[in-house]
Amino acid sequence: TQYSYAISAYDAANNESPQSFQVSATTQSGQAQTYTLTVSKGGTRSGTVTGGSINCGSTCTQSNITQGTSITLTATPDAGSTFTGWIGGGCSGTDACSVTVNANTTVTATFNIQTPPSGNRVDRLNSYGNLIASFTTIQACSDVVQAGETCLVWPGQYDEAVISRSNGKFDKYIYLKSRSNYEAIISKGVVIQNDYVKIEGFSITANQNYVMGIQIRGDYGEVIGNYIYDIKGTAAIGSVWADRPKYLNISNNKIYHSQYGIIIKGDDWHVLNNEINRLVKFTNSDADYIRFFGENHQIVGNYLHGTALNEVSGESPAHVDCFQTYDSSTTGEYAKNISIKKNFCLDFHEGFMGEAHHYKRSSNILIQENVFAQSLTGFGDGIDVEDIPYVSVIGNTFYGIGNIGVLISSKNNNLATNAIISNNIFMGFYDRSYSYFGLTSFGDYNLSYNNGNDPNRGPHDLIGISPLF
Repeated sequence: TQYSYAISAYDAANNESPQSFQVSATTQSGQAQTYTLTVSKGGTRSGTVTGGSINCGSTCTQSNITQGTSITLTATPDAGSTFTGWIGGGCSGTDACSVTVNANTTVTATFNIQTPPSGNRVDRLNSYGNLIASFTTIQACSDVVQAGETCLVWPGQYDEAVISRSNGKFDKYIYLKSRSNYEAIISKGVVIQNDYVKIEGFSITANQNYVMGIQIRGDYGEVIGNYIYDIKGTAAIGSVWADRPKYLNISNNKIYHSQYGIIIKGDDWHVLNNEINRLVKFTNSDADYIRFFGENHQIVGNYLHGTALNEVSGESPAHVDCFQTYDSSTTGEYAKNISIKKNFCLDFHEGFMGEAHHYKRSSNILIQENVFAQSLTGFGDGIDVEDIPYVSVIGNTFYGIGNIGVLISSKNNNLATNAIISNNIFMGFYDRSYSYFGLTSFGDYNLSYNNGNDPNRGPHDLIGISPLF
């Protein structure tokens, strides 16, 4: 708007002077002020505040807000946190807050640690870690959780069996997770019957015979960092041949006081860095650390130990193997393309027991850089292979074996061919023992020391030379 002005003056006698020259000016009518809204976060934990163009998170300021504008702020706590209230901007309480901006304004959102519940609690979290709902049982969460979501389980005793209900996806696993390692205890076992399901951090037992600690039926599963104990008559972790799950990751679990450690029945399992301690005969069957069937397994870096002879003895003693496989005459099980590497096994009858008497389908087993030591009795072999071709035993250490270090033989089919026994150390066997014996096998570059009866087998074998450890 343009305005023009002229000025005249009056004296005491009220005489008016001539008007001044005219002056013009242009002004903007009704121009409003703008301000800035800033969000800060306080407390001991974390969360996100959103509203307007603020996503704090990363963007915690909105500028050029016209005076009188209202912006609604919402606070969302991260997992394990709780939102305890607002400070500033006229906000209070824990609900969403509407801030009317009439000046530069700062609002603080306070996040603190979530108070543990008095009873069992399981939180269903979305893929961003935000709370969807809470339950008092793990199964209630498992019944509704979807791909990319998590059932986060608070510490407590969960007297239930847990069964998965939905499939995850390649990039969106369903995640069953204990909030604190080993402090959420499942007392009746877990069945993973779907694909892309991960379970981590639980203590798991089963209060009746022949119930696995974790039974896996789906593909692409992950079992990581659990403590599994007191499993009677079956495996702490395992599967059945009818399901034959594939592409599994079984890593960093601790298994204690069970009849079997891990039973692999499927394809493409990675069984890595698990500890299996103290096998016990609960029922009249064997007690093995790891059994395997199927194809393309990697069994690496596991620690197998702690079995006491008196706990696997009795009227029908359990035979204890570190690793066992066979081809079943009833189910068609077999083993092919298996890598057993860098494992440490103590306290057994036989380190490896493998048979293929029926279907003649088992082959190609690599046993490399393992330690087999402390045989439970004065009999039993480090490795006993019957009718499986293409077995390679390379770079292992055998100490205190009751009978033969490595035995490759044929019982029915003369199939134990093309074996390699090379670069192994055999030491401290019982008096009647010797290092290796193999039909149609190559044996050389091995070292044997302090064994009872050990003629040279290969032209480069070293006999009676200390390995200096």
